[in-house]
Parts: sequence; C-alpha cells; structure tokens
Amino acid sequence: MHSKIQSFSTHLKARRLATGTQDTYVRELSRFEAFCSQAGTPLLSAGRSQVEQYMARNDLASSTTSRRLVILRAFYTWLDHPLARVLKDLRAPRTVRKIPQFLTEGEERQLRQVLKGRTDQPFRDRDRALLCLMLDTGLRVAEAVGLSVGDVDLVDKRLRLQTKGGKLRSKFLPAETREHLGPMIHNREADQPLFEGREGTRLSDRQVRRIVVHWTRLAGIQKHVHPHTLRHTFATSLLNRTQNLRLVQKAMDHESPSTTAIYAHVVDTELQAALEGRAGEVECNTSEMEG
Repeated sequence: MHSKIQSFSTHLKARRLATGTQDTYVRELSRFEAFCSQAGTPLLSAGRSQVEQYMARNDLASSTTSRRLVILRAFYTWLDHPLARVLKDLRAPRTVRKIPQFLTEGEERQLRQVLKGRTDQPFRDRDRALLCLMLDTGLRVAEAVGLSVGDVDLVDKRLRLQTKGGKLRSKFLPAETREHLGPMIHNREADQPLFEGREGTRLSDRQVRRIVVHWTRLAGIQKHVHPHTLRHTFATSLLNRTQNLRLVQKAMDHESPSTTAIYAHVVDTELQAALEGRAGEVECNTSEMEG
C-alpha cells in the first residue's frame, strides 16, 4: 500500500469515521493505485485522463461511480494535490436514492420485548442499552461505539458525542434510555468505553452488526437488519409522530434538508399501503352487505 494511503487511513481514524467506511476508502484508493500502476502512472502523478478512464467502466452502478469520485476527491483534497481541483469539477452520474429500510412499529416492539425478556443472554444489559440508545436517538454506529462513560450526563439528560465529520454535539436522552444507561456508567471511570466487549475493549462496528443480527433473529424479525436500520427506524418514527421534516433533520444531524427528505417517501409509502388496505377492507365489507 502506498505510504500516502496509509497516512490518509490514519487521518480517517483520527476523524473517528466508522471502521467500515475507513476500509472502503482504503480499498478504493488501493484499487485506483493498482489501476494507475498498470498504466505506468504513479499515484501522485495521476491526472484527469487516469480518473476518467478509471470511472469509464460500463458495468459499474452509478452509486459505485459516485462513491469512487467522492473517495478520490477526499484523498487528493487532503493531499492538497492539483488533481483535487479537477475532481471538484467532475460530476458523477445521478443515482436513484433507495428508500431506507426500517423496522415497523410491530418489529420494533418485538425487538424491545426480547431485549427486556431474555435475561439469559450474555451481555443482555449492555446490548439492551446499546440498541435502545440507537433506536431512541438515531445514533450512527460509529458514534455509539465512540462513546465513553463520561459522555453520559443523566442529570442534564444529555449525551455528548462527536458526530460524522468530527463535530461535537449533544443529544437529549429520553427517560427509558437513561434507565438503561444508568447501570452502564455506575462506578466506572469517565474515560472508559461505554460499550465494551469480552476483553474490556471498545466495541467495534462489526461487533455491533453481529449484536444487531443476533437480537433481531431472537425477536423473529425476518428482514436483514443492520445498525443503520435502527437509525432509519428512529427517523421514520419521529417523522410519523411529528410530521415535521425540519425537526427530523435536526435530530439526525443532517446538514441538507434533501438528505432528510427521503424519509418523507417512507411515510408516503406507508400511507399508500394503509390506504390500499383500507380500500380492500371497504370493498370486502361492501361485498358482504350485497351478498
């Protein structure tokens, strides 16, 4: 691996990006380095032609092409390399935004019930505190695993955290969440990781993914659920309750309203399903009356 890619990886860790995101950046940059090497061009000598050739593959999804451009732009901007200005002017193909997957109210209830009832499970208290925290605040997995004991303030009912991009934020902690977090901070040092694994070290993103899969399977939830599903569930539920996109935007720490607007499509989809169901019931009832 090129030394500059290694240095950039260290920079990403310092920004506390999710482990999976770091891996994606390093993997993509290493792929671009190999592409340049085959063309006889060193990584730091790459120009517009190399980038355009690299992005020109017809079998790539538009989302993949967009991701590649974002990663290359971030890397060369960090290097303060002339190619950064070229990359800034390049436009990725438009991508169709997928409606995010989330838990229905019934599925969320199932998950909370199994977290409450299965006291026989190892680390049940930790997992319950972690998953309920993510469901109740919409935390990203990197934000959750980055928390330390001293970040929880039960008196002020606030959670201090470093969000995506290294910004410092505080979030309100609902009563039930505070109840779950109480035992997690009792008699512990402020600099200790809030959520620890078996070895007493901070949980990783991958461990949280396994925890989410484990508990959703115990709850009998059939769909594939990952940590970000819990964040989407929080946003969808909050929008359903408030009908206020600006409030959801603030709760999710979205810089652009367009990022939050995708949840309006989720609510529209639910409404459509509900109306379809209601229409079907009315038609069935009408048929019974006629019969």
